[in-house]
Amino acid sequence: MTCDLRSERPKWKAFLIYPFTPMAILDLLSILPTFEVVSSSYRLAKSARMLKIFCFTKIVHYIGPLEIFIAVLKKQWKLLMAVALVAIFDILITAIIIFQSEHEIDPVTGEYIFKSFYDAFYWAAITLATVGYGDLCPVSEVGKTLSIISSLLGIGIIAMPSSIITAGYMQELNRRMKEEENGNSETAEQTK
Repeated sequence: MTCDLRSERPKWKAFLIYPFTPMAILDLLSILPTFEVVSSSYRLAKSARMLKIFCFTKIVHYIGPLEIFIAVLKKQWKLLMAVALVAIFDILITAIIIFQSEHEIDPVTGEYIFKSFYDAFYWAAITLATVGYGDLCPVSEVGKTLSIISSLLGIGIIAMPSSIITAGYMQELNRRMKEEENGNSETAEQTK
């Protein structure tokens, strides 16, 4: 009901456009789970319980550091997507190589270590992330060498997004501090 107060558009346009804005959609998604309280026959509402997380996302608008973080993500999204594409490309190439080179049979189970490409993809993602659960382990020389290379590359690939975000956060914080200083100096001059 108050969307026209915050909008620069004419009153009728504000009411027409607001339901399609991201915040209005977020509001709708966050209140859907309450319909389960009204009637338990709403199957959609039962599956919408997970949408309660959207209530939390509205808080971001009111917390300064999270607002800065989101601004950094918006500014650095191309660079972050490039890193994500490099990671996905590395995982795919590593999975293909390991799937083709590991034809060994696990002595405990008597089955192939990498039964499907999905197993190889899973192993490549876990190795790149340097998690290494140990449930799938290559036993050939090619597989072990590939594990070493993928782990070393993973350290760099995983570290890149955090350094990009940290640098962007510091730049955004400095920019906002300069704007605040300029605003304070202008108001001081106006009061003289």
